[in-house]
Amino acid sequence: MATELLETIPKTFKYIYKLLGIVQFSYCKTPPKNKLSKFAPHLWCVFSYGYFINICTFYNSSNYNVKIMFYVHFLVYHGTVLLMIVLFLMFCIRSTRTKALLIRIDQNKMKSQKSAKNNRTLVRIILLGCLLTNVVFFIFLEVGYYVYISYCCIIISFENIFLNDIFDCLCDKFTLINQRLETLVTTSNQNKMDTIQDLSHHHYDLVLVTLQMLKQFEVVVTVTIVQWFVAMIDSIYTATVLGVKSQVLTARFGSNFSHIVFLSCWLFVLIAKFSKTQEVANSGAIILHEVWNKHASEQSKTFRHLELISMRMFITQVRFSACGFFNLDWTFCQTMIAALTTYLVILLQFYV
Repeated sequence: MATELLETIPKTFKYIYKLLGIVQFSYCKTPPKNKLSKFAPHLWCVFSYGYFINICTFYNSSNYNVKIMFYVHFLVYHGTVLLMIVLFLMFCIRSTRTKALLIRIDQNKMKSQKSAKNNRTLVRIILLGCLLTNVVFFIFLEVGYYVYISYCCIIISFENIFLNDIFDCLCDKFTLINQRLETLVTTSNQNKMDTIQDLSHHHYDLVLVTLQMLKQFEVVVTVTIVQWFVAMIDSIYTATVLGVKSQVLTARFGSNFSHIVFLSCWLFVLIAKFSKTQEVANSGAIILHEVWNKHASEQSKTFRHLELISMRMFITQVRFSACGFFNLDWTFCQTMIAALTTYLVILLQFYV
C-alpha cells in the first residue's frame, strides 16, 4: 500500500516520474522482497538517460557564435549538461531516503485536507500549461538547441510538481496543528496541557522531517536556480533584441517570450511553496504564545510548562535555504530581479 501522499498522485504522473527518473523507488510501503525488485525502479529511466546522451552528442553550441552571446550560449549549454548530470545523480542517491521520509510524514496523525489537494491540481495546471506553450513554440524552430532546452524544462517542471506535492502535504499538516492551537486560545479545556504537549511533539517532528526533506532537494534546487539565471538572461536578451529589430511577430520571439514566462512561473511556484510552508510552520509558535499570555498571571506548573513548550517552538523554526547560499523566500526573487537587470544592461551595451 502506498503512502497518503503517493496515493493522491495521478497514475499518469506516477509513470512520468518513473520514466524521467524523478521517483526511483516503489510506490508501496513494503520493502522489496529481492535484489531484482530493489533495482527495478532504477531501470525505468534508462531510456530517458539515453535520450539525453543522444542530444548531447549531436548538439553543437558553436552554431550560436554571435558576439558576446556566444559565451552566454556556451554557459547555457554546459550549464544544462551539468544540471542534467546532477539531476540524474541526485534522483538516484535520494530515492531511499526520500521514501523513508514520506513514510514518516504518513505516520503523522494529521490528515491532509481537500483544499490542499486542490492547490496541487492548480499548480500542475499552471506549470504544465506554461511548459506546453513553451514546447509548442519550439516545434516551429530548428531542432537542436531548442529541443535540448525543452527536454530539460520537462524534467525540472515535473521535479517542481513533485516537490510542491510533498511540501504542500507538510504545509497542510502544519496548518492543522495551528488550527487546533487556535481553538485552545478561546476554550478552557481541562486537558488543554495534554493537547498542547501532543501538538508540540507533532510540530517538532514535522519540523525535523521538513528540514530533512529539504536536504534531499536542495542540491537540485541550487544547481537549477543557477541554470535558471543564465537561461533567463539568454531569453530576455534575445527577446529584447528581437523587439528592437521589430521582429516581435516571429516564432523565435514567441519561443523566447514563452520561455521567459515558463521560467518565471517555475520560480514563482517554487518560492511560493517554500515561503508558505515556512510561514505556516513558524506561526504555530505565535499562536501558542497567545495561549501562554492567558496564563501569564499564574505562577503555576501550567505556566512554566507552557513557557518551556513555547520556547522550544520558537527555537525549532523552519528556515529554507539552498545549501546555505541564499534563502528560499520572496527576498530571493527581489535579488534575482536586481541581478537580471544589472547583467542585461551590461549585455545590451555590447549590442548597442
